[in-house]
Amino acid sequence: MVFYDTGNPQWQYATHGGTAFVVVFNGRPYAFTCKHVLHDFEWRELVITSTKVGRKIAGLQSVAYPTRPHGAAEDTDIVDLVVIEFAPDVTATFFKDTAYILDSSTATTSQLGDQLYVAGALKEKVNMGEGITPGFCCIE
Repeated sequence: MVFYDTGNPQWQYATHGGTAFVVVFNGRPYAFTCKHVLHDFEWRELVITSTKVGRKIAGLQSVAYPTRPHGAAEDTDIVDLVVIEFAPDVTATFFKDTAYILDSSTATTSQLGDQLYVAGALKEKVNMGEGITPGFCCIE
């Protein structure tokens, strides 16, 4: 689940919903999310934990996304894609084997007619009371 550290001790965390997909590529962990989950927060406030319902927070190194799409990429969802690079001290083992291994044997090009299923965290289903409990759903 994507959520943010507000800096306010009375209400430390908040979310507009959204998810991050953690992968390991060439031995390093990264996360994919969408730019629209940011809303009125800043990337430096982003919190991604070590497990789905985790307590350890991964430090961030950088955030990258397309800024000047051209050709077939213009006016597509590709401009919403964000890649998060974790801090150098965040290794693949930080995510306790829950990160998806991304390599040529686990990813391929989609074909016209393929179905895409996305697990998402809806703001309405998130409980941010004493503990933070994500509310996931399947977005088709």
